[in-house]
Amino acid sequence: MLKMICKNATQTGKVTTAENLDDHDQITYQLVGKQEANLEQPKISFTSPIGQALANHTVGDVFTVSAPNGDYQVKAIAVKCA
Repeated sequence: MLKMICKNATQTGKVTTAENLDDHDQITYQLVGKQEANLEQPKISFTSPIGQALANHTVGDVFTVSAPNGDYQVKAIAVKCA
């Protein structure tokens, strides 16, 4: 079931849940600026591979993340305003 609280996942400050379509793991993180990024919290930069891949995507979209270890498919599951 898709949860839609905020439509667009690309703005900083939003909390996004995404599912890796290869292994179906889900991760929830907040999209932040480069200086605020901290994977332990988890806060990721909008300039990171997944942050860049989120550009212009909304809940339900499937998109490709181009990471240093290879590309993978991700689906945006939920987005909440922080």
